Amino acid sequence: MFERRSTNLAAVVRLAALRAPTVAPTVALLVALLGGTTGCRGRVLAPNANDGLRAELVERTSERDAARARVSELESEVAGLTARLSAKDAARTAAEQGNGGGQTAAQLAEIASLRAEAAAATPALASIAISSLSNAKVTSAAVATGSAAGEGLLTLIVVPSDGLGRFIQIAGWLDLSATVLVPGAAPAPALATRVGPNALRSCYRSGFLGTHYTVEQPIRWTGDGAPRAVSVAIEFVDPATGRRFPATATVPFVPTTSQNRAPTQNHAPDSAARDQ
Repeated sequence: MFERRSTNLAAVVRLAALRAPTVAPTVALLVALLGGTTGCRGRVLAPNANDGLRAELVERTSERDAARARVSELESEVAGLTARLSAKDAARTAAEQGNGGGQTAAQLAEIASLRAEAAAATPALASIAISSLSNAKVTSAAVATGSAAGEGLLTLIVVPSDGLGRFIQIAGWLDLSATVLVPGAAPAPALATRVGPNALRSCYRSGFLGTHYTVEQPIRWTGDGAPRAVSVAIEFVDPATGRRFPATATVPFVPTTSQNRAPTQNHAPDSAARDQ
């Protein structure tokens, strides 16, 4: 049926060319593209065993990533519960001793079961990532022309997730280091700092970029040439569990409307000083 329709279409085009000789060259080109008098023969690719293998590979990869995230979340939960276990046991023992017969053993067991169920359903940090929406800007006009010293502003979009890949709020310390990459030159160290819990909390944002932490840091480096990107490494330290969550990314420099604009004064180091 597909071949018959294509042949009929070619015939219609040739008839139009006879009725309008001025457009004959264009019509001739259309006829050639349609396959002339033989029509256009479509080819349908038949499915094969490799298609099923590819689909299975995608599915298994997704399952593996989800399982890894869940394992990481469970490790955080175990570490947190272990750190608080002694205190909870002591408090529970004191409560039972001072119960005075107000609660039966069955009631106490039910309370303990409910606590365990609630603890298992409580989200825990599984991973931390740097969004591809992060960027860096040159804030000195001399740097853009190849000065020996440069200043810029690094804006990181940090996204912590639980075992289900959902955003989760965090409280702790964020260690951050950055190296400016200049073509044809050695990497130039530009930043090494720690963002404290209070400063990190003030970085919380929720908007059209999603829920995340926007961490802004001024960067300074030395070296000739215009910078192209910043190599960034972060590590979040969870005080509740003692676990560390690292992440790395290469953040590009983006054009700025004013090369002489100074870095924002609301960056994390000023706030972090209050956490020390």
